[in-house]
Amino acid sequence: AFTHTEYGKKIYARRKETIERSFADSKELHGLRYCRMRGLAKAAEQCLLTAAVQNMKKIANILSNRDILQSVKRCLLFLPTYTKPAGKGRVLSVI
Repeated sequence: AFTHTEYGKKIYARRKETIERSFADSKELHGLRYCRMRGLAKAAEQCLLTAAVQNMKKIANILSNRDILQSVKRCLLFLPTYTKPAGKGRVLSVI
């Protein structure tokens, strides 16, 4: 399989550092280990708010570490993106 090639291992290692870390932070730091409310809509709302908080934290970190013009350019990359799932409704994805 692809993950057994050298290139696949390199990509997966990078994914572990970025994507999986984001999910781990959601679970450990932002309370997504368990849903706090019942129902699909309320659970989705919790996920959306968590994703928004994670994006705000990234923006705050960028703003604190760079000069203003560079920071604004970088923040534009972190605007929320919307993807339409198979069902109805929209899901906010973490960048």
